[in-house]
Amino acid sequence: MERLKGAISFLTILPIRSNIEDEKEFSKIMAFFPIVALILGIIYCSISNLVYNFADSLFFSSVIYVLSSIIFTGGLHYDGLADSCDGLFSGREKDKILEIMQDSRIGTFGVLGIIVNVLLKLGIVYIFIQYAILNFAIFSVIFSRTMQIIYAYFGNYPKKNGMGNFFVGKIGRGTLRLAVTLDIIIVLILSLFISGYGFSFVLITFIISFIISFAIMLGIKHMIYKKIGGITGDILGFIAEISENIFMLVFFVVYNII
Repeated sequence: MERLKGAISFLTILPIRSNIEDEKEFSKIMAFFPIVALILGIIYCSISNLVYNFADSLFFSSVIYVLSSIIFTGGLHYDGLADSCDGLFSGREKDKILEIMQDSRIGTFGVLGIIVNVLLKLGIVYIFIQYAILNFAIFSVIFSRTMQIIYAYFGNYPKKNGMGNFFVGKIGRGTLRLAVTLDIIIVLILSLFISGYGFSFVLITFIISFIISFAIMLGIKHMIYKKIGGITGDILGFIAEISENIFMLVFFVVYNII
């Protein structure tokens, strides 16, 4: 329970605090990222659906969804998104890229990265609401946090210090197994109860979307390793944001094809 509280405290602004202080114990909170992702996804969709029912505005409801995703996480991953964009797209060598990413100042690529990410998410959510499939966006939040776990488990840390050092390369097999187990349980439950599309349809759509999105994220991981040779805390934030959008885009395409 303490690790779950730690995961909620780390990923959200919800008033829940944990007593975890041991660095070795801290990495184990990632096992509960799927549960926190489920909570966040439900919050985003519930607020957005509520606003849509009252305001009957696709655009306003989409804005509320995006704002909710920023507010309830405290904008946690946007700093990593901006720093990663500044570094990865700078065209510099590894050491210089890491130096740029460590700089607290935001550059041109960082600003552009945030703008593109927000606009893309806004557009995708708009379409999801328009097609009455917003609740499926919960899957994207779960996928993004799962990718953080996978990147951290299989990654190596290219720096000597930083927040990412608590997670990257520090996750044990038990933590990964628990996270994957929770992922499977949550996806099965959501597929059973979400909307009225039928269990098989939702599950098959999710599985196909997951495979395609996962392949894309592996390609991005390869690109990152070519540039900096590892995964940093900023990269984990970057991954959380872009993988969420990628999954929603892929899911929408698969949903329409099936």
